[in-house]
Amino acid sequence: MFSRLRVVLPWARALATEGTEKKATIVMRLGDLGQDPAHRALANIDTLDRTPSKRKQFEAIKIPTALHNKISSLKLGKFAIRTGNPALKRFQRQDKDADKEVGHPAFLARPAFQAAAAVAASLPPASMREIAFAGRSNVGKSSLLNALVSKPVARTSDKPGLTQTVNFFTVGDAFRIVDLPGYGFAFAKLEKIDAWHKLTQEYLATRKCLRRLYVLLDSRHGVKFIDKAFLDLLDGMASVEYQIVLTKCDLISPGDLARRVVTTSQELAGRPRANPDVLMVSSKTGAGVADLQRGMATALGIPQPPRAAPSSAPNAPSKFPAASVRRSRPPPAGASREFGRGASRFGQASRGG
Repeated sequence: MFSRLRVVLPWARALATEGTEKKATIVMRLGDLGQDPAHRALANIDTLDRTPSKRKQFEAIKIPTALHNKISSLKLGKFAIRTGNPALKRFQRQDKDADKEVGHPAFLARPAFQAAAAVAASLPPASMREIAFAGRSNVGKSSLLNALVSKPVARTSDKPGLTQTVNFFTVGDAFRIVDLPGYGFAFAKLEKIDAWHKLTQEYLATRKCLRRLYVLLDSRHGVKFIDKAFLDLLDGMASVEYQIVLTKCDLISPGDLARRVVTTSQELAGRPRANPDVLMVSSKTGAGVADLQRGMATALGIPQPPRAAPSSAPNAPSKFPAASVRRSRPPPAGASREFGRGASRFGQASRGG
């Protein structure tokens, strides 16, 4: 028979020293005390592993100064303001017109829907340069596509799995944007999900006119397990170069956004087909869209237009006439004499007063 040992925990002894009559004790078998690791940990609670949580580890990531300045200049992330009651803190998204800059004039051309392919045989001919977008279902591919072009052309929805075909959109006569079906959870049958996943793989493996694939990730969640599996698939395709784009950057604080960029860059290290530069956009506010447009133009081989040199003339004519030159229509003659007599009488009255 094993004898019983009464083990008093340190926190229980502290309660007893404070004058509390309650004693927290734990009764263990003497034989189990030396065999069970959990019992040994209870006997010496100070030796417990105090590993910080994932959130604490995420907050401990150091933010590079250059990255912080970039996020501030692009006006990315949500911010808090105080309204009314000083104790009330309300999160307000940025103005929708915060960034109206166009990264390249090629995106000002009229966009149009061209084709929707459900099977490989229905893919349009590879006659134009293409940029494709992929990502998890409901990550914001269609919304970002509408933010890139001058006119919304893609259908958007909050329901995952709305895009079930490979959709092609032309931007003028310069290039095409391809919206690929999302991977992951979707409101569709497994047979359909497998079918469009195979179509996506065949498109990426055989499309010769594809210049770059942009993989969209939700900035609030980062790289998940299914994203890693998709990136592993892309690394096995020698003809595909991809780049990560963090979406929905208006729903995350600037600090967390910077840390998400750091963790995503660490995930891309060692991947041969990945572009190391992580882009950040917000389809709602338009922040970061111009940077993405410039990157797309570079990948497509479209040269940047030359910037207009500032005028060096010392007295360059102004776009609007000077205020002293602008003259209003003269009043009628009667009104002018009436105004003159009234003004003279007012002057005499003021002088007399």
